[in-house]
Amino acid sequence: MNRTQNRRRDWGVIIFILPFGVLLMLFVGQLAIRMNPNWIVEGEMNSYLDPQTAAKQDQLVVPAISGDILTPASWWDTFLTPIGDSGSGLVFPPFVIFEPSTTPSVTPSPTGASPTPSVTASATSTPPPSSTATATKKPKDDTPTPVATTATATASATTPAPTCTDVAANNNGGSLPCIYPTSTPLVGSPTPVPGNIEVGAPNGSIGSVPDGYYIIINLGSPILVVSTPSDTNADLVYYEQASGPGIQMDHVIISISMDGSQYYVVFNWGDGIPDDNSNVGDVSGSEGDNQPIDASELYDPDGAGSAPDTGVLIDVDNAVSNPPPGSYQYIAIQAPDLPSNTDTDVGFDSVDVVDVPIPTP
Repeated sequence: MNRTQNRRRDWGVIIFILPFGVLLMLFVGQLAIRMNPNWIVEGEMNSYLDPQTAAKQDQLVVPAISGDILTPASWWDTFLTPIGDSGSGLVFPPFVIFEPSTTPSVTPSPTGASPTPSVTASATSTPPPSSTATATKKPKDDTPTPVATTATATASATTPAPTCTDVAANNNGGSLPCIYPTSTPLVGSPTPVPGNIEVGAPNGSIGSVPDGYYIIINLGSPILVVSTPSDTNADLVYYEQASGPGIQMDHVIISISMDGSQYYVVFNWGDGIPDDNSNVGDVSGSEGDNQPIDASELYDPDGAGSAPDTGVLIDVDNAVSNPPPGSYQYIAIQAPDLPSNTDTDVGFDSVDVVDVPIPTP
């Protein structure tokens, strides 16, 4: 057998097998879609469909794909099914009536055969029977019934108080709110310290600072110390010029400094704001220039009455400017040039560092 005969035989096999395979594919496909017009309808005992009276389909039309291989819809059991005979009535799902005192019962709704379908559903609820509970007292027992005690453990968590965490605040690490220092430029122009103004107890020698100027007093020793607001004692005393039984308070601003450059106001007579960190914060009046203040309001350094009571006690720890804690060497006495001034200068005797309580008004 030569090569040409082999090729003819191969083509003969292909021509025979290929049509046969196509026929098998068509047969299997038609079997799957049920080309045979003799349909088989499966139904339940409760179904209203009648295969004998159902509408006939055109026999030439390929029937629908069998429902056996389809996934039923989720609403399959809830839609309304037409009746096989009349084709006009409707069958509805049964209504469930709940009665409070009975077991739920299923009541099918009636079906009508009128041209226009009508649905009538009535739900009747029966009121629950009334029940009366009668309490019967238990006879007394000679043995008392022990009462069980339950121990309840209560856990309390203590939350730490919030603290100030700003390193720039005076009370860093202390309780809120944070306290910040406020430095203020000196008022007026500098002028030399008069020779008769000293540091210490008053001696009756009066010096003056003209309005619009200020002087810087170097404490040397002792040094003025600012600690914490909890220290409510007076730390500085300013001795005004004596005038009768007391003084005539001039407009004056007193500031303190550690380095001679940054100053913090600790007393300001003339701004109209009471200086509650002093012993004259409760003095009535508008902080006028040369305002009379009685000796009973002032500080006597020896307590014996030998020196005039002219001392104005100042608590620098609780000044409004909140000076930072530390040692202060410089005190600035400023004579503000205000329109309400009644004279042209500030006259005082001396300043001193003390640690005494401020009398309560």
